[in-house]
Amino acid sequence: MDGDGWVSATARCSCGMSSYDYGTGTFIDYCPGCGHYNCLYFEQGPYSGPAYTSPEGLWACNFCDRDYCAKCGKIHSGEGYWLIPTTIPEPEPTPEYDSAESPKEPTREERILDMFNETMNMNTIQLITTLNS
Repeated sequence: MDGDGWVSATARCSCGMSSYDYGTGTFIDYCPGCGHYNCLYFEQGPYSGPAYTSPEGLWACNFCDRDYCAKCGKIHSGEGYWLIPTTIPEPEPTPEYDSAESPKEPTREERILDMFNETMNMNTIQLITTLNS
């Protein structure tokens, strides 16, 4: 998953710096090896065959082809580079629509009750129309 200036993925550590459990790494979309922004892409596949990549998952750079651990951000080549960790920014509420004041979705029971009341109202109108004819 990527956003405006950041990338995020849930993967296993492929560099040996942390546990092999799944974890989510979120980083600035920047390659410290070549200095380019908005260049990282997620890659995952077998060690052998035409893909020859990482079964754990990794971030790779479109420009210099350096690759980094998707969980920790450490470069695989041993050059000492690390991706820059970040957090996913919270969306800004718009002035005309604040999420705190958003209308709640009706429950299943409320929807059924609304359909029942609508049907009752239609039946009442039909009865009145029939009686007045």
